[in-house]
Amino acid sequence: MKTLDLALFHAPGSVVLTGRSKGVVLRGALHIEEFDVSDDVAVVVVPEYMTALHRDFFRGVFGKSVQSLGREAFLAKYRFECPPEVLADIGRGIDDVLADESGVSAGTLQLTACMA
Repeated sequence: MKTLDLALFHAPGSVVLTGRSKGVVLRGALHIEEFDVSDDVAVVVVPEYMTALHRDFFRGVFGKSVQSLGREAFLAKYRFECPPEVLADIGRGIDDVLADESGVSAGTLQLTACMA
């Protein structure tokens, strides 16, 4: 099992992880592409002091992984240890990636869920 500690990859004093381009750089630095096809599992640690992980950052780091693995396999491979509000951000990031893949916007998905 591999540990990916996101505390090592943000500016001092920052409580929010943002920016798709930063996420893409981190994806490369962590060799996520190679990890996706390995048999290993990762624990992604987001420190307790972090208040948000923006969707664009998530997509930069994990978007291709969600696309190639699908929701269940992605969540089995990448286990997140993080504050509840960050876990909710991660869930929204996964939804966004999968919605883009299906051609349905996240806003449409939320509206449909509210109408059901």
